[in-house]
Amino acid sequence: MSRTQYGIGLLELLLVMALLLLLWTWSAAPYARFQEQQALDTQLSRIASGLMRMRSEAITRNTSVHICIANLKANLDVQGCQVVARAADGYPLAEGVLFFIDKAGGVAGGYDSKEALDVLTLPPDIQVALSSSVDRYRIRPSGVLSVHAGVSYTARGKSSGLCRRLQVWATGFRQVSDC
Repeated sequence: MSRTQYGIGLLELLLVMALLLLLWTWSAAPYARFQEQQALDTQLSRIASGLMRMRSEAITRNTSVHICIANLKANLDVQGCQVVARAADGYPLAEGVLFFIDKAGGVAGGYDSKEALDVLTLPPDIQVALSSSVDRYRIRPSGVLSVHAGVSYTARGKSSGLCRRLQVWATGFRQVSDC
C-alpha cells in the first residue's frame, strides 16, 4: 500500500529557511552599501541644488553670492562664516554651508547680520562627513564661480569610508563620482 504525503515536511521547511537565510546574508552587505551611497549622494545633491539656486540668484539680482562654511549657534541661527583648518579631504563642513549677499554699507565679502540667503545645515545624527576643497568663494553676477579651477565637495561615510565627490566647474557644470 502506498502512502501519499500532503504538505511539506520539517526537513524541507528547514532547508528552505536555510536557503533564504543564505540569500539574505549575501544581499545584506550590498544593500547596506547602496543605502550609504544614497545618503552620501543625498547630501551632495542638496549642495548642488543650493549652488544652482544661488547661481540663479546671482544672475537675477546682478550681484555676487558668497559661499562659505557656516558657523551656527546652538539654535541654528547664523553667526557667519567659520574659519577652519584644512584637513586631508579639504575644509570640513561640520555645521553646513552658508550662502549670502552683501548688503550696502556692510563689509565686502564678509557676513554681516541678516545677509543670509540660505543655509544648508546637516542633520544632527548624520553618518556622513562633508568637506570642501575651498573654505569660501563666490558666484559672480555672470553665474561663474570665482574659483577658476572649480570647487569639489566630498562626502565620506563615517563608518565604512565610502566616498563620493561632487565636482562643480567654474561654469556651473557639475558631476558626482566616486573618490
